[in-house]
Amino acid sequence: MSLLNQMHTIKQKVELLLTKHAQLRDDDFKLVATFHYNEIGAENIKKLSAMDVLQMYADRKLSSGKSITRVRAAIQKDNPPLKYNDRQSDGEDFKNNIGDL
Repeated sequence: MSLLNQMHTIKQKVELLLTKHAQLRDDDFKLVATFHYNEIGAENIKKLSAMDVLQMYADRKLSSGKSITRVRAAIQKDNPPLKYNDRQSDGEDFKNNIGDL
């Protein structure tokens, strides 16, 4: 059993994902997909069709994407190092170099 599956709350799981995978910090679609992948399990997901996964979501057997993204926002508000800052630094670089054009 993975560490993620041993955790009980959405907050604990999202925080672990944000800590381990920086690319999930600014992409809610990837975060939710990764969360659900781990929620279903690597072995189980291989046995399921897309329709099965959609049915699980519709039957509320998977965590709500809205809850996952809401928790992500709260975690990033309380823990700024878990924010994705590359776009911000790109903007600062552009702003600093605009006079060179």
